[in-house]
Amino acid sequence: MDFLIVAGVACLAAAQAAMPAHAQSQAQAAAADTRDCPVRQLHPPKYPMSMAKAGRGGHGTVSVAFDACGRVTDARMARKTGWRELDEASLDVARTWTLGKPQPDWKLVDGRYEAPVDFFSPSQLKTSSPKQLGWPSTHRRPRYEMESASEKVPTFAEARSLVFAAFAQGRIGPPVYQRGLFVATGSAAAPEFWYQNGSLAARYRPIVENGEPVVRVALVCAPTQADCTQHQPDLLKGLPFARARN
Repeated sequence: MDFLIVAGVACLAAAQAAMPAHAQSQAQAAAADTRDCPVRQLHPPKYPMSMAKAGRGGHGTVSVAFDACGRVTDARMARKTGWRELDEASLDVARTWTLGKPQPDWKLVDGRYEAPVDFFSPSQLKTSSPKQLGWPSTHRRPRYEMESASEKVPTFAEARSLVFAAFAQGRIGPPVYQRGLFVATGSAAAPEFWYQNGSLAARYRPIVENGEPVVRVALVCAPTQADCTQHQPDLLKGLPFARARN
């Protein structure tokens, strides 16, 4: 997966902005031959060690201009993190990004792509065990299935808000994969959990179906749902503390 949200490193996620794409960016994308465009590459910013040791975090938004292949041509902070070092780390990596071939459904701000950057200091990440977060003991070896099409699934922006709300409440679990943030967002009566790793978010909903423990998995991605497809098989293998038996 392309993004990180772990102690001592920075996270970034593709934003869903409200304004339509600038006409010039659309014209450039349409006119160019993009068959040989490089693949999407959005690496996270490096957390400056001095800032991490000082326990200084921050949240901002990077705004980038891009060419017809999605290669970044200019980067600036649309919203600063509050620390010069964190802003510089965000801009340094943003200038190396390739967004991939621009898509018609991208929602840009003045023709520019925006991505939130979030720096969580190690002191902010005090994790609880899955059991403490409410993961049911009945689901240690459940069957994993994709959420049904009829089930309402939040947008990526809504999922990200849920994750941050749970993070602020300290409902944080240990890293469930090599990278990413795992939080509890549900209640004891209706347990629900989210995993977020940059532009991908996954909801895990443990239920009992015909007497069998089942985990329903819903995936949402930014900027498009199509970005989720490659990650689905891995997520259906289950969580490290609750491996799939299917």
